[in-house]
Amino acid sequence: MFLLYLQLTGLCAIAQQANAVTVADAGVQGTGYYSTAVQQKKLKGYSAFFFSLMWLHPKSGSLFERKTFQHYLNATGATFYITDEEFSLIKTYVLQHRQTIISEKETTTSPLIYRARVNLYGLSFVDNALGSVIMYFDAGTDEPFALYDVFNFNKAKAGKRKLHHELQTRLVQTFRPRKVKEFVICYSCKESAN
Repeated sequence: MFLLYLQLTGLCAIAQQANAVTVADAGVQGTGYYSTAVQQKKLKGYSAFFFSLMWLHPKSGSLFERKTFQHYLNATGATFYITDEEFSLIKTYVLQHRQTIISEKETTTSPLIYRARVNLYGLSFVDNALGSVIMYFDAGTDEPFALYDVFNFNKAKAGKRKLHHELQTRLVQTFRPRKVKEFVICYSCKESAN
């Protein structure tokens, strides 16, 4: 019983920290939010409890992951824009690991651009938020310049995710609050990846 009490009081402290993330002084573009300052309502009830449960482990959840998950629970469906600084970290990771994380290259309507599926599960500050994304590359330099993903906890085909990532996805899908909305996470993109 005492351990349960400690866990529940810890949940309250985590919930208070989570709500501190919602304080906004931020730039809003269109109907979406920049990830540096997520302008959202305070989570309440089961959503706040669920959010707290997700971050029980002390090493779980970067600020980016917490903000995207909170955005999901707030159920606005608004586009979530990645900042220049965050994209710079993602771009550096992609360029360093391009041989093992880039797949499904496709041409676009422009011969100067191609898009590819990029696995970001190894990049710790985003791997619980982004996973596998579509990135657009400059065909001349092979450098990424845009990113697109849908945040939705969808089931993946066998072999697309590591087992523990798929289990996490399905657990969230099973126990999430009813009123959540998927949303687009992007950098330098339009509303659709097509």
